[in-house]
Amino acid sequence: MIQKTLNLYEYFSVMRPEGAVGDLVCQALEPMPVVTPNRKRPAVLILPGGGYHFTSEREAETIALPFIMRGYAAFTLYYSVAPLTFPTALRETAMAMRYIRENAEAFCVDAGMVAAIGFSAGGHLCGTLGTMYDIPELADIAAGDVVRPNALGLCYPVLVEWGATHQGSFE
Repeated sequence: MIQKTLNLYEYFSVMRPEGAVGDLVCQALEPMPVVTPNRKRPAVLILPGGGYHFTSEREAETIALPFIMRGYAAFTLYYSVAPLTFPTALRETAMAMRYIRENAEAFCVDAGMVAAIGFSAGGHLCGTLGTMYDIPELADIAAGDVVRPNALGLCYPVLVEWGATHQGSFE
């Protein structure tokens, strides 16, 4: 199994805001040249929830492992939370998508099959990347489709600001 953790700010030489996290845990199966030479696998970027106050461990590795068992490469992002605000976590998510695509060969990933899945606040972040991948706040990280996921999984996401919702996610 290929496993590594990297800090996206260091990798991309991007200025890290004070208190920012931006750690990406990468897990993928080793290639099996005898059985499946040249096989490229799909990948999934996992965005745990936590109300933008923490990243939930129960929505991290426990989500990654079933994807790995089904042949995906799994990338879990520990993104920045309060007191940091928009666009910090979105920029980290964009860096993670760019990293996955740029390093697809090393993880035996098909760069055209990279999904993102998020839970609660991570679902909000996932949906934000899927719809706002080309905003000016991300222009220095990557242009357009490089950071746009090929598919989204929004699991109990925070999507509306009114009514019975988690106001902290919008703040």
